[in-house]
Amino acid sequence: MQLTGTFARDLSQFGRPVPTTSDPLRNLEQSSTALGVQWRRVLSTTDELRLRYNYTEDWAYGRYWRQQNITTVSGASAPVRFSYDPGGRSMLHEAELEHRLSLSASTRAVWGLGAKFTEVTSYGQFSTSGWRERFAYRGFGNLEYRPFQSLLLNAGASLEHDSVVGWMFDPRLSVSYHVLPGHTVRFGMSRAHRNPSLYETSGRFERRDSVTGLLDIAYLAQGVEPERIDMVEVGYLAELKHYRASLDVRLFSERVPNYIQILPLPLPASTPDQQDSMTTRQNASLNYATYIYGRADGAANLEKVRIKGYEYQLQWRPFETTRLIYGNALITIEADFTDSSRVADDFSKVPKIANQTRDSAPAHSQSAMLIQKLPFDVTASVMYFRASPMRWRRNGEPIQASERFDWRLGKSFHIGGARGELAYTVQMANESQEGRQWLRIADKVHWLTLRLSY
Repeated sequence: MQLTGTFARDLSQFGRPVPTTSDPLRNLEQSSTALGVQWRRVLSTTDELRLRYNYTEDWAYGRYWRQQNITTVSGASAPVRFSYDPGGRSMLHEAELEHRLSLSASTRAVWGLGAKFTEVTSYGQFSTSGWRERFAYRGFGNLEYRPFQSLLLNAGASLEHDSVVGWMFDPRLSVSYHVLPGHTVRFGMSRAHRNPSLYETSGRFERRDSVTGLLDIAYLAQGVEPERIDMVEVGYLAELKHYRASLDVRLFSERVPNYIQILPLPLPASTPDQQDSMTTRQNASLNYATYIYGRADGAANLEKVRIKGYEYQLQWRPFETTRLIYGNALITIEADFTDSSRVADDFSKVPKIANQTRDSAPAHSQSAMLIQKLPFDVTASVMYFRASPMRWRRNGEPIQASERFDWRLGKSFHIGGARGELAYTVQMANESQEGRQWLRIADKVHWLTLRLSY
């Protein structure tokens, strides 16, 4: 039996130093609590049962008054002042049963069942203080077969039903072949789904003036399906024991035919708002989609994306107490709309959405790490990261290339039957880093951690 528990709390300040009515300085309080229990039963040397349950609760609060100007249907400009809290509370219950067994000398298998129940409340995301719920259950399995010593086959699948979006089937197949001792070539293909969040499927965010009642619907969920990701990869692993080194290379191609984007969509007649003048709403020569009842952001499967590239990692242990790791990755992203006519925006702005997807990850990144064991159970680590420019927001400036050093010093110890570690970590030791926006700077961060294992 294994019990786990974690708790974290944070108080951060957001907003702009220069007072504004739309982004004032304010505090955001957050906490996260997680509890878990796992039961394990070894039935034989090749047969094992595991049963686990996890509970996670997240909470955030940061209410403040916000004011924004909107252009009404008549074409006039009017302020909308409203109370806004981006926080809320979520609770997740998750249970899973897993059975591992050996069917023969050359065949192993694992199968299991799982269930997940989620509850979320957030006035800022749903414009109601009520709870949103979803329940999902799934079955999964994997079969491993080794017809002879140098060939390994794996076939698996997962079947899941979600109370919000329905059924999802995810198969996977891989083949590994040892061409020479210490040299393995592998091929794999799989299909997976990303389940959209409750905000994407059921969200509603409205700005309603506390005095005049003027209404602007900023987000309204109008139906979305799970994203599907099809992946093919080829890999090569070299374990060079004579040189105390290893090399792992991976080439991959991923396709997402129904990528979810949050973008402006026409509002239905049942949910009109008062933002945007009627002249703009009906201008078919300006808009991809006219929106006579107004428009609001919404999640929609309107983009096809292809991601391809390579990554490799080289490890070398020149001495028993020294370990060096170097990684490199190159990624190319292609993105195109499947139906631009649904987007309630003008022709000049819509291409920015696909451009942001193409620039949403660094094209080139690399990392290096040195881990050195010292006397008296002390371990020192130095980490280096570098990434090429990328873009977090479609209307924002690109984040420039970043280069960062972290270092860590840890001391292991024993107290009775317990093992522990006291560690001091410094992130961004060399310079500050840009955040999601160029004017949001993340400065040097210091961590002091204590870990105990019983």
